[in-house]
Amino acid sequence: MASRKAVGFLRLTARVILAITGLFWFVFAALSGAGDGIGGLWANLPNALPWLGLIALFFISLRWELLGGVLVLAFGLASVAVFSASAVPVVLAGLSLPVIASGVALIICHWLDRGGAGNGADI
Repeated sequence: MASRKAVGFLRLTARVILAITGLFWFVFAALSGAGDGIGGLWANLPNALPWLGLIALFFISLRWELLGGVLVLAFGLASVAVFSASAVPVVLAGLSLPVIASGVALIICHWLDRGGAGNGADI
């Protein structure tokens, strides 16, 4: 059985990476059109909505770790297709992989908390 400290560290790391990634891309998307003042910010706000969704998934994962982990993983995999991240390694490394890794880590933490493979617990 995995150490509770190790599982707690993995969980905290996944949540911090997810929060930082979501907040960074939300602020970046919202402010990228702010050079034109408040009107530019308002007009560019729809570009920030997917990242607001990722922040919502962060809060879902705080309450329901398995559901949040699966949804975060799905968001990360979808981001590879939506942003053509597989063609641009920088986008893949800075946008999709942290989200995918966070989703996988949350699923693993849930699984390890339930006893892992040795307990017959299912995901």
